[in-house]
Amino acid sequence: MSNNITPIHDDINVSGGGGGDDMIESRVAKLEAVTESTDRRINLIEQDIRSMRSDMRSDFRTTWAGLFVAALGLAGLMAKGFNWI
Repeated sequence: MSNNITPIHDDINVSGGGGGDDMIESRVAKLEAVTESTDRRINLIEQDIRSMRSDMRSDFRTTWAGLFVAALGLAGLMAKGFNWI
């Protein structure tokens, strides 16, 4: 029985494409540009999350205030209906 399985790494170019120092510098420049762009995008996302949090806090407080007022109003109507007031 012969083993016809070839290793995967034989087909892969491990050297990274060869090339001289000029290619390395251009690749590093591209990576730096992508990193700067990613940093800017992450900062924008963080700002959006902060603004959403503040909006959520104010919405939460408004909702609870409305529920509290509605509960007090309903309690007042029930008290009047049962002649407690």
